[in-house]
Amino acid sequence: MRMCVAGSEQDFKISLWPGRSGLPIHRAAGFTLVELLVVLVLISILMSVTFPSIGRGLSAVKLKTTSREIAATMRFARWKAIREQQLYWMRIDSEKNEIELASQDLKYQKLISMPYGISIIKGSLLGEQEPSGKQESSTYFFMPNGLSDSFQVVISTERGLQVKVFQDVLTGSPRIEQIPAETEG
Repeated sequence: MRMCVAGSEQDFKISLWPGRSGLPIHRAAGFTLVELLVVLVLISILMSVTFPSIGRGLSAVKLKTTSREIAATMRFARWKAIREQQLYWMRIDSEKNEIELASQDLKYQKLISMPYGISIIKGSLLGEQEPSGKQESSTYFFMPNGLSDSFQVVISTERGLQVKVFQDVLTGSPRIEQIPAETEG
């Protein structure tokens, strides 16, 4: 019986009976240590090139998520002030890196801590001159009639990406704007 599977008859015999007398013994198939090391080096080079760009993307997503959470908290504060007909206030503390929302009677309190890698740069009234020293804490109010202070919160990543979250007094709802990166030159 003759069988030929992907090669000559002799290849078939060698693969069926390795080591029989009269037939050559071939090396076992596999990779050498040098080949494995070359592949590992190539993988590590590719990872070192792609990982920083993935890190930038993740910090940008984290910044966007945090800014949306701040904007949602501003909308919620306005809604609660109108619904409960009482004053609500939002304290922005850049030193502790947190935002606190509370009712006037302090029956409702919510604390938002910024995630790792995100920091509060400042909280300020819109149109306000830049303070001469660093301002650690500022408080803004949401009135029972739906009005609020017109203010902004600026947050940043470790990599320098910045976003402003505005509470617009005319529309009563927050806006999010990305601050363009400063180019050196």
